[in-house]
Parts: sequence; C-alpha cells; structure tokens
Amino acid sequence: FLGLRVRHCCTSLHACIGHFHAHIYPKKATLEMASDAMKKLRKKLTKEAIRDSQIAMQGGTETDLLKCSKCGSRKCTYTQAQTRSADEPMTTFAYCLTCGHRWKFC
Repeated sequence: FLGLRVRHCCTSLHACIGHFHAHIYPKKATLEMASDAMKKLRKKLTKEAIRDSQIAMQGGTETDLLKCSKCGSRKCTYTQAQTRSADEPMTTFAYCLTCGHRWKFC
C-alpha cells in the first residue's frame, strides 16, 4: 500500500471518498496502484536499463580519444549505431571503463 501514502495520489483520493471498494485492492498489483509520477519513473528506468544492457552486450572498441565528462578518464569504449535515418550521421555510444558513465553523441 505504499502507493496509497503518496501525497496527491489519485488512488488515495478515490479511496477516501469511496469510489473504490476494499475488495478491489487485494487483487490489484503494486504497479497498478502506483502514482503517475512513479509509473513514469519506472518506465524511464526500464528503458535506460534495456539500452544500457544492449550497449554492454555489444562490447565496444577501446580508445583513448574520448574523455569522460564525469571523471576525466580517457579509458573508454565506444560503439556506433545508425539510430536515425540513413542520411543522418551515426550515433556514437561511449562508456567510461573507469567510472561506468555512459553518454552518446552524433
């Protein structure tokens, strides 16, 4: 019932004024009762985790030409992918081997 304690939560308001019945809550999943902000955050984190795991699986080419903006290290790997239309430049995905920071650029 953590979702019910969040301020400005639509679900808790409806529960307070009687729009929902108590027998509905045991059947609802925690994800269904979460606030809209929490749902957006979970969706964003899921997308980032999928993207990060796909980049990690691809490996990458180690280079010292890129500099990490977070720690200043030049020990990085990079991969390139065509993420937009064919007439646009390839997107470069970089990963710092020192601190784990990830970034992308065109």
